[in-house]
Amino acid sequence: MPRIHHLLFFLLTLLTSLSSAGEPPKSFCKCICLTNSTIIEITPKPGITDLCSVCNRSFCLSYNLPICKDIEEAQIKTDCFQRDSAKDRVIVWAFILGTAGLLGWAGLRRLVEANKGAAGGWLNGVLPGGAAAAGAEGGRGTGLFGRERGRLAGGYSPLDDPRGGGGRGAG
Repeated sequence: MPRIHHLLFFLLTLLTSLSSAGEPPKSFCKCICLTNSTIIEITPKPGITDLCSVCNRSFCLSYNLPICKDIEEAQIKTDCFQRDSAKDRVIVWAFILGTAGLLGWAGLRRLVEANKGAAGGWLNGVLPGGAAAAGAEGGRGTGLFGRERGRLAGGYSPLDDPRGGGGRGAG
């Protein structure tokens, strides 16, 4: 199990380094005039390190936006944001890989469970509880996770009660 954690850490580190090695995230300025808004991409200019410092009321007015026509400068609001940052890419890829890993694990587990008891199955002799164990126990093999088919291994079942109780309401 610790190897899986190391593999996940390696993949996340690799994704982070790949995504941060690409182009910088794009910055946008959202110009809000009363209830209407427009999003404008901020293009990088030499000498400006913080692109969000450009996003202000005069920036929105310089575009002569139709939604801001006949509006006072005090009624204009701005909001600066970035899209496609390295953090966003890592989160999306981690979600995709995690979901694919869980689906793969569920499919593999189901395949192993289905094939385990079959005579001549490809897992016979590899896992405990194959066809040999199933034949010795009258068709009940031990599962991958300590379960017998139909009930937990060594667990209590009301049908096995020596007092003769048959379940709910009996006794």
